[in-house]
Amino acid sequence: MMDEEDKKFKDLDEKIEKLSEESGIELEHERQARLERESRKVDVAKSGIGAGFEFAAAVIICMLVGVWADRQFDMAPLWMLIGMFLGITVAFYNLYRASQNL
Repeated sequence: MMDEEDKKFKDLDEKIEKLSEESGIELEHERQARLERESRKVDVAKSGIGAGFEFAAAVIICMLVGVWADRQFDMAPLWMLIGMFLGITVAFYNLYRASQNL
């Protein structure tokens, strides 16, 4: 008895999916899956933009600290170059860390 009912429900589900495909109507589980995919795309875009800002900020801040140190100790451009390389290193580390979270 249960096998017959299970078969009827399965047939009904198949008919519903077939009719929804033909009519262009989106089923609830399809809609949820589409919304999740779109949400993930937005999250990835936000992460990418944030990583870009972090990258630029790390380089710029470290270079500015280097320029400040050059002016304080009259050793231009030594500290600016050290700051630039340090900023690039920190920026790539942040980029690596952000990519691991994706």
